[in-house]
Amino acid sequence: MKQRVTGKYLYHDEHGNLAYWKERIEPGRKTNKEFRFYHGNRESGRGGDPILYNLPIVIKSKAVIFTEGEKQADIVNRWGLCGTTFDSGSNSKFPSAMVEHLKGKRVAILRDNDAPGLVYAEMIGRTLHGVCELSKIVLLPGLPLKGDICDWIHGAGNDRQTLIEVIKAAPLFEYTPPAPKPEPPKRNTPIVGKIDGDMVTVAKAVPVEKLLEFQQGYALCLWHEEDKPSLHHHASSNRVKCFACGHGADAIEIVMKRDGLTFPDSVRLLCGV
Repeated sequence: MKQRVTGKYLYHDEHGNLAYWKERIEPGRKTNKEFRFYHGNRESGRGGDPILYNLPIVIKSKAVIFTEGEKQADIVNRWGLCGTTFDSGSNSKFPSAMVEHLKGKRVAILRDNDAPGLVYAEMIGRTLHGVCELSKIVLLPGLPLKGDICDWIHGAGNDRQTLIEVIKAAPLFEYTPPAPKPEPPKRNTPIVGKIDGDMVTVAKAVPVEKLLEFQQGYALCLWHEEDKPSLHHHASSNRVKCFACGHGADAIEIVMKRDGLTFPDSVRLLCGV
């Protein structure tokens, strides 16, 4: 089947200049869709850091509604409200340069009705904690599994005014950052004894939640300075990944970074030898 462009989304900088654009291609090479970024004279890639969708309007608005995707944000914008999103869906990171543009605003985050949607919404909520006047995570009523505002608008009475009322009725997002964990003492002497493959397997199986202080599935990242936890615990793989810097790690890598140990010493420590 021949590929075709089924969507084009323009990203403008704070001055209103076109920074880059994103095209939705169907079908994708490996899935039913894929996305490509272009800038300048149709050069591949963004050509710079990612920015918020609809950024010039976001800067001017006192109230901002986050969605998970440009198509969803455009629905909000057509209703005369300020809709925005990141350009990589639930896998997006929050560009630090964009935080300042949301300072003092009222923010509602329309989450998709699935686990990645909740993670995405909570990432935004945590990042904006203490920055915005207020923030809310909103699950629109009656959404099917994996549904979003594109599905919701087809329900009876689901219009602009109803959306505003749902947002007003939603509770404030509450978040208490965990206390910073004290830096553990560095080990100056190596732990003796050889390691083997079985020990590595045992070490990687040590639950990562025993190695870091998590709150609601998040801990402070060891690989960059932060005061809002962005290191997410993936229980299915027993790994962590930071939504801010993108670093991922297993139990061994956590101990290496946390305690300043070598790979063999980290394995021995986790194995209790």
